[in-house]
Amino acid sequence: MRIAMCCQNGREVSAHPGKCTRFILVDTDSGLAQWLTLPADAMLRQAALTDHALGDCQVLLARDGGAGLARRLAEVGVSLALTTQTEPGAAVAAYLAGDSLPVTRLGKGVCAAA
Repeated sequence: MRIAMCCQNGREVSAHPGKCTRFILVDTDSGLAQWLTLPADAMLRQAALTDHALGDCQVLLARDGGAGLARRLAEVGVSLALTTQTEPGAAVAAYLAGDSLPVTRLGKGVCAAA
């Protein structure tokens, strides 16, 4: 399984996945992790998600996120999962243990269509 985590500041799992340009990609099968930095025009809030760099991930972990982005991600097979963990390794472990929060916030609607 490939998990992408919003990590805008380079240290902690962050919120606002639609605005995030820095992600940690974790392959849970191999245990390998790598950084992905998106150009501004590839931010999830505005980019088409077909053939997106995060499209081969099954899960996108963030501290917060809205239903519009969650719906758009689901259309391309990516689940948006929310976590209370700030440390990236702990966030992945918590998700794999079944500890994630549902997306319940509507958001501002800026990620609803692209």
